[in-house]
Amino acid sequence: MAEIAENQRWMLVGLSDCEEIAGIITARSPACESDGCKHVPRITSLKAALAVSPLPCRAGRRCYGYMQPVFKDELTPEQFALLSKDF
Repeated sequence: MAEIAENQRWMLVGLSDCEEIAGIITARSPACESDGCKHVPRITSLKAALAVSPLPCRAGRRCYGYMQPVFKDELTPEQFALLSKDF
């Protein structure tokens, strides 16, 4: 696993202990977004993020460089149900 993946796995374990957090939103780096990189999936749940070993970007970029916690009180019930699903 790449170094960035280890750092993020540690962060995700910490986030999963926080009851106020519903999940996360991942985003690819701006460079990967601009050229349509599809190598790294978008992940919304903490459980799924912990289960998936992040794959490196084809161009060696840090696609998983941006992870944003989503707090439960910021979501509608419909959004919470969607974000709570795992794949």
